[in-house]
Amino acid sequence: MNACPCCGRAYPKPKAVTPSKPLSEMTDAELRAYYAKTAHVEDIRFHVRLAAGRADEGDWLALLEQVECLNGKASPESKRQYWALCQAARERRLRTDSTQRNQEAA
Repeated sequence: MNACPCCGRAYPKPKAVTPSKPLSEMTDAELRAYYAKTAHVEDIRFHVRLAAGRADEGDWLALLEQVECLNGKASPESKRQYWALCQAARERRLRTDSTQRNQEAA
């Protein structure tokens, strides 16, 4: 996704969010602010690692690229996509767990 699907403008190049000083030297307030900036991107990266080899891996990668292109900020559309992917992953996990319990019971 190099261009906005709505207006066609090119997304800005992503800027890496790096701490201004080592995490061990940050105050609690600075740590909270840093984690608030990076938490959702790290959460999506976690889901990308979990989705490796699954059919939804491309969807997670596209979402990660979209959020990184917005400098780590989540748009309303990316939030909707995130929750839809999370719900699909939850439903897949429940089906898998149910299938395993049925096989163990048989």
